[in-house]
Amino acid sequence: MRGKSLTISFGYRGLVRFAVSAVAFVGLGGCVWVGDLIGSGKSPPDEFVVVDKRPLVVPPDFQLRPPRPGVPSPQNIQPAAQVVDALFPGHTTVPPKPSAAEMALLDNFPQADADIRSTVGDDTALVNKGPMLSEILAMEPRSMESDGASIQRLTSDPR
Repeated sequence: MRGKSLTISFGYRGLVRFAVSAVAFVGLGGCVWVGDLIGSGKSPPDEFVVVDKRPLVVPPDFQLRPPRPGVPSPQNIQPAAQVVDALFPGHTTVPPKPSAAEMALLDNFPQADADIRSTVGDDTALVNKGPMLSEILAMEPRSMESDGASIQRLTSDPR
């Protein structure tokens, strides 16, 4: 069966179907609206849409209710808390108490030093990079006048 051509193994109709579908796939692949239609288009978030405060809302009876002491204002919204509440309804912000196994595991470890930040950096020292800098700073200032020997040597060299 090695000598069979593509038209014999698939048939003429199969070859035509393959060619038409390949041309359609390549032709429509470049169209932007086809990508949006199948959901491969990108829709980036709008960075200018920022919610800081809830918009003012008129009560349904058009009368203002007096503020209640101790109750937070409905206008003060915390976007992070609102997102967590929307994603995880009934989620409490209080972390659960550690279990007995977690407490036993934590008891096996030593207590951390309270002043660890002050003791960690004590091993640092001045790095000696050699006498180069001290020699440069100790040099006597020179005058910028030339004695003429270097200029004469360079001008007389016939390269």
